[in-house]
Amino acid sequence: MKAPVIYVPGNHEFYHHDIALIDELKAEAADNVHVLNDDQVIIDGVRFLSISAIIHPVSLAEDGV
Repeated sequence: MKAPVIYVPGNHEFYHHDIALIDELKAEAADNVHVLNDDQVIIDGVRFLSISAIIHPVSLAEDGV
């Protein structure tokens, strides 16, 4: 079994590219590769989260996160 890989795109992936690039990356990723963008994956009971925008910490606290 291949080790899981978590790929979280950053701002460099979007230079000179359309945001649809993320959908392409997800579609072409191997089974063990998790492309996260405003998404989550749970691996061995550990939840990995990603966001694409900067959120003020107070907003997170108000949402109970």
